[in-house]
Amino acid sequence: MTEALLRLAAHWSLDRLLYRAWRYNPWGLYRLYQHHRFDRALNVDTRGYGDLRYEPTPAAAFTRILEFLDIDFARYTFIDIGSGKGKALLLASAFPFRRMIGVERFPEFHRIAERNVAGFPRVELVCCDAVDYPFPEEPSVMYFFNPFGEDLLEKIVKNLESSLARAPRSVIVVYYAPILRRGSPWDRRRVFDSSPALRIRTDNRAFTVYQSVE
Repeated sequence: MTEALLRLAAHWSLDRLLYRAWRYNPWGLYRLYQHHRFDRALNVDTRGYGDLRYEPTPAAAFTRILEFLDIDFARYTFIDIGSGKGKALLLASAFPFRRMIGVERFPEFHRIAERNVAGFPRVELVCCDAVDYPFPEEPSVMYFFNPFGEDLLEKIVKNLESSLARAPRSVIVVYYAPILRRGSPWDRRRVFDSSPALRIRTDNRAFTVYQSVE
């Protein structure tokens, strides 16, 4: 009962409170300035968006994470689950991935992303619910910026497990969650932690990297 109440509080209060504190404190306002600067440099629109709690990935953080992976990027497809306006795809295009795919549920974000990535080769956009997305059966880096609740993440992970069972391959999952304390009631990474198809490769305060079990 206590755990259920904590989960409910996390869903309706703590998660939102932490998000707003992360976004609107002085350091958060500096991040917003950096987002604006990124958009001006590329003449795109990736900034935050109203009540849907969209938040683009900070460029510096994303670049650090990918450099940390230390992989042969040319072997992998990059897939952003919950890609919003496409900022992570734009950032990933600086790396030699085979191709980059953005999966976004909301058509309004998808349309903006289409404009943002126009002219960027190797970038593909899919507008669908991530639960219904069929993972390509090829080596992949899958990126999650804390996009969904646990119920949806559980379905997505089950789909990934089924895909890996059909076609064993190297899949790296990056879960970026800079405001969530590891092990807290609102830390959704436990969905990935409990998957028998994944093992933790790196775990730190801001992000966790998982590797498929081959």
